[in-house]
Amino acid sequence: MELRKWMNPIMLSCKKAAFLIDKKEHKRLSPIRKLQLKIHTFICEACHSYEKQSRTIGNAISHCFGDKYLEDRPLPTNVKDRIMNQIKKEERTS
Repeated sequence: MELRKWMNPIMLSCKKAAFLIDKKEHKRLSPIRKLQLKIHTFICEACHSYEKQSRTIGNAISHCFGDKYLEDRPLPTNVKDRIMNQIKKEERTS
């Protein structure tokens, strides 16, 4: 019973884990978020697979298009702002 109380703040839901997997492709995670994600993906096979697939897709895109692809097509400021606001909102709720 005591272990469950201790682990509850550390464990992530799969939804939050998927969010962090996607987020870490574009932004550095805090040490506590890194640890939470590492624990979750160690325990959860589905999220572990999702993380590997996400990494593979990201590497393939970088290999095919390189960084120049991203530089040639910058996001409009309003889109960047919406994305950053959503990330901040998700961080506050987790």
